Amino acid sequence: MLLGGAAAKGRLEPGRALELVAVEGPAGRRPLGEALRALAAGLREEWGLPLEARVLSRREAARAAAVEDLWELLPSEGPPSYFGTTDQR
Repeated sequence: MLLGGAAAKGRLEPGRALELVAVEGPAGRRPLGEALRALAAGLREEWGLPLEARVLSRREAARAAAVEDLWELLPSEGPPSYFGTTDQR
């Protein structure tokens, strides 16, 4: 997993979501999605911190490795997530 957004730049402010980028493993997206939902619940419960996550396929991750700045691949607005914004669950 990679930290993204404001937190990656050292500028996470109250009320802003923690942004993570993960690469799916051999088991696919489902187990990773379940783990991210559990992480989101823990972050929200313990620190009141919303989580937004984007999961890359292995192909997308390989492409990202060829891009000088990985964050070019992420949307600039809206929830960067295949699962939706996790704080809405």
